Amino acid sequence: TWIKAHISPKLQHTSVVLQIPSMQMLDYDLYVPRGEKLTKVKGNVDLQGRPIQTRYPIYYFMAKDSVYYLNLKKLPTQSLWINIDEPGKFVKQANTHFIVNSLYYGLIIMSIIFNVVLFLIFRDKRFWLYSLLQLCIFLIFFYQDGMFYFISKGKWVNPHFLLWIIALCSVISTIFAYYFLDLKKRIPHFKRIAVFMIGAIFCIVTIYIWTDVKLFRNLASVFFYLFPSICIYHAIKMFRKDVYARFLILTFGFIALVSVFFTLNNYIDSAFLSYFGMDTIRFASTLEVIVISFAIIFKVKALQQENERFREELDRYIYEL
Repeated sequence: TWIKAHISPKLQHTSVVLQIPSMQMLDYDLYVPRGEKLTKVKGNVDLQGRPIQTRYPIYYFMAKDSVYYLNLKKLPTQSLWINIDEPGKFVKQANTHFIVNSLYYGLIIMSIIFNVVLFLIFRDKRFWLYSLLQLCIFLIFFYQDGMFYFISKGKWVNPHFLLWIIALCSVISTIFAYYFLDLKKRIPHFKRIAVFMIGAIFCIVTIYIWTDVKLFRNLASVFFYLFPSICIYHAIKMFRKDVYARFLILTFGFIALVSVFFTLNNYIDSAFLSYFGMDTIRFASTLEVIVISFAIIFKVKALQQENERFREELDRYIYEL
């Protein structure tokens, strides 16, 4: 697949930087006109030929013509965001994004450490489940932000890594919601359902990796949302009576809705869906981390107070006997 794109008149006859900020768009070539021929531009080097370490493939070239060409090979082309700008502005924007991403990484790491410490104190499985969930979300953003590409200098790229992590995230989020809402009585056969759903998710993902048939990729996406929806459905039924169900619906529901729109944006060309990028999911995830962390603390504290009350009643009953 070839794409012909135009360069802004303001950038013509100057040095420019081009980058596609997506881990799904790595294997492509850039060509610029030089006389009557197209010249391939070498990636990840500056204008002097010195290597550059970046989060995504980057191309420096002189914009002597008004057009450039991209050979995307067999990469998906329904949605394509291309950054092309002056080197100074590009570096400034890249540094700003890196600082924002680092703040988010710091928040997630603090949340993971915070919940691990609380687990060691309270010995409640909700804390370590939520820590695992946050670790999966952290790895999703870390990969999508090109940090693995940056650290490995472009050597470590696994196109199926993201799919496995999303599958794991779907499973852990469902189990966490089950214990967070105490759904043992409402879903008495949850373990049987969970075994079937988890087996189906990972089998479909494995078949897709072996066959590369897009049908199985779409089917896996359906199961990613179907499994957590079991607990979300019961949380909706508990919405009026249980304050923790409200926490779960408002946070997980919001991030799930944003994730659905983000997924649809990869398949449907829509002006509305274009607003749902990685930064939108990052914002939703930040709200979810803050709200759910406090909700877990209050729930465990309430359970401890209830256990203490039961203990006092039992001691009083034994004393009376």
